[in-house]
Amino acid sequence: MDESNENSENRDRSDEHSETRDFLEENLKNQEPVNQETESVSRMISKMIHTSQLDPIIAIRRDESTVKELKRELRSLIRETKLDPEQLQSLLGSLTSPVHLTQGPPGTGKSYLGVVIIRALLIIRSFWIKLHPEIGNPSILVYYIYFCCS
Repeated sequence: MDESNENSENRDRSDEHSETRDFLEENLKNQEPVNQETESVSRMISKMIHTSQLDPIIAIRRDESTVKELKRELRSLIRETKLDPEQLQSLLGSLTSPVHLTQGPPGTGKSYLGVVIIRALLIIRSFWIKLHPEIGNPSILVYYIYFCCS
């Protein structure tokens, strides 16, 4: 085999690898990576949905396709907001019980977490309304108290 044929074959292989890499990058770009952390968050979300005492989540968990969509939306919210483990536990706890308390010293992200909780509640409310339009547009009640000791 002469050198020009060998170079041509190498270019063809290189082009094939480049096309494959481009194809994979394009098709995997918007998918979340499957790793231990993602699986753990998915399990935590599933447990929250299964054990929640909130009426909207109880109604949603009766419809498997809506549960799948809700899980996807909550995973996306958690990934986007980059919560630390304690904030994630508090978020999921707030979606499990009708009454929830988040506490901690200054600078630990309580106010930020409150915004994330509201965003999660809005997502849940939208799915609840889709399943049960007769409920109208229910309000979300959040009570925020700031305590500071001197």
